[in-house]
Amino acid sequence: MLLVTRENQKEVVEKLSKSGIYGADTETFGLRWFDRDDWFSAIIADETEEYYFNFLDAPDHTGFKPPENEILPDKQILLPVFSNPDSKWFFHNAKFDMGMLARDGLCPTGTIHCTEAIARLCDSNHFKYSLELCMERMAQDLGIPVTLKSDAVYDYVIKHKLYENIKIPGKQKLFKNMHYDKVPLSELFPYGCIDARAARELGMYQVQKLRSHVDKSKNIGRVYYLERDVTKTVFKMETCGLPVDLQYTKEGFEKLQPVLRRCESEYKEITGNEFVDSGVAHEPYFKSQGIELALSEDGNPKVDKHVLGSLLPDPVASLILDHRHAAKLSGTYFSSYLYYAAHDGRIHPTYKQTGARTSRFSMLDPNLQNVPRPDEDEPEDNEESSTVRRCFKPPEGWCMFMPDFDQMEFRLMLDLAGENSVIDLILGGLDVHEATAKMMGVPRKQAKTINFMLLYGGGAAKLAGELGIDVEEAKRLKALYFDRLPMVSKWIRNTISKAKIRKYATSWYGRLYTIDPKFAYKAPNYEIQGGSSDIVKLAMVEIDKLLTKSKAETKMALQVHDELIFLMPPNELDLAPQITKIMETAYPPRRLPLTVGAAYSWTNWSEKLDGFPKSM
Repeated sequence: MLLVTRENQKEVVEKLSKSGIYGADTETFGLRWFDRDDWFSAIIADETEEYYFNFLDAPDHTGFKPPENEILPDKQILLPVFSNPDSKWFFHNAKFDMGMLARDGLCPTGTIHCTEAIARLCDSNHFKYSLELCMERMAQDLGIPVTLKSDAVYDYVIKHKLYENIKIPGKQKLFKNMHYDKVPLSELFPYGCIDARAARELGMYQVQKLRSHVDKSKNIGRVYYLERDVTKTVFKMETCGLPVDLQYTKEGFEKLQPVLRRCESEYKEITGNEFVDSGVAHEPYFKSQGIELALSEDGNPKVDKHVLGSLLPDPVASLILDHRHAAKLSGTYFSSYLYYAAHDGRIHPTYKQTGARTSRFSMLDPNLQNVPRPDEDEPEDNEESSTVRRCFKPPEGWCMFMPDFDQMEFRLMLDLAGENSVIDLILGGLDVHEATAKMMGVPRKQAKTINFMLLYGGGAAKLAGELGIDVEEAKRLKALYFDRLPMVSKWIRNTISKAKIRKYATSWYGRLYTIDPKFAYKAPNYEIQGGSSDIVKLAMVEIDKLLTKSKAETKMALQVHDELIFLMPPNELDLAPQITKIMETAYPPRRLPLTVGAAYSWTNWSEKLDGFPKSM
């Protein structure tokens, strides 16, 4: 480990510039690289050494100040290292460090390998993929001791209370804003070096690990290259962000506060109790009215929207529903969006590249995947969708282009299963749910619920609850579904059977899922959701290439489930059909191709117009 000084910086930079494979880490002031936070040190590990570049000259809380020769004058001294296009970089949570470095024009131009994202590709059988946990698993796999203690600096911050608690809207727990810049260099230096070394060693191990999986999935290599490419694509998307209509959002939040206070006041007036939204808290009132609430699986009284809806026009049931609606709009959406809107008036959510077990993206800070979608079969819910989506708008004079895969997971399942009777109906002009409804002789709305429930492994009890029918009728519908879709039934059975024997499943693209045989019933879901994830990621990478090659101002701003959102200037509307074509051709079908619905808006995310964008 070497602490770089002014005296040796030139020599170190020259040595590093000649190396080709690096592990790297940054020490930062916070966790919002796109806002006002900054980084104050970079640690780079090559094949032999770890080099700590310190740019922090302020004294810490102990009064310690690094000697003058340990403070480097300009971050640009690192430019020769990061500008090598033939280099390979290993980062854990690469997008974060790339964001920090990019603020100073130092984003690596070589290959980026995110060890956090690739970890799930190597072994999907875990829930957490911190650097420390990944290193422990590597050590166990190789039969070697692990000395990593990457949380030492975190422990120091907690012990010395070098943080401030921040309440984030929509979340129950306080967020600790850590002041790592106040940790003594003597603590930061060794552990920063360990993390950079760990990232390099873990990355090299992961490459070898994936090579060992070729016997299970001959195409695992192309999945690796896809995830590697996606890292840069998603980084660009996070950097772009989605503009927020701050005035509309603020006004929406303020209008809801009197509604919440009124509901709470009237609730107390009727029940004599403070408003606490739980089944246990509400049960005494309903008992006093002669209403016995059913119990949930955890033994608590059920007060979901279906139960409360059945109790209307009871005034308390109505107040609870009104309060929930206002609280959700206020806390989950409006206040959260105002909190996370950066100095540029945009929200830059953090994507977890393989956040879900199926390798689907997950999202946080904030989670825009929970933005309600309009549903032609549930018009009563569309008011909420419209209200929330109006918070987001294109830049002045620009267009939001919003292509969306049509029923992708169902189409993929039907194509993989070879369910030609349904495929013929779809090719004849029906959508997936209409085709299912026709095959089963049930209404489309019911067929849609059945499709969703059974695709994701739901049983008769869950189906009964969703449809509002008894369990016996749900069993009949489930049996009818698989009777009328025999190839789907066969595909599901075969997929589960193979997973039990092999202890793994693979997507159509070659993604590998480790499966405990007792959970083999999840294999169809993994293959469909994972396969859909591969399609979305393939499309995103190819679209990014198109925009880069075209030197376009158009930006990919958001990915939500099967929908991509682009911010497009008026002189680049001709890119819209090209983007859609890339999405439709990302998957090579057996019989049933994917289709993409095109929509656009010059105003906001809610006010969509069907088709390709036309000039204002």
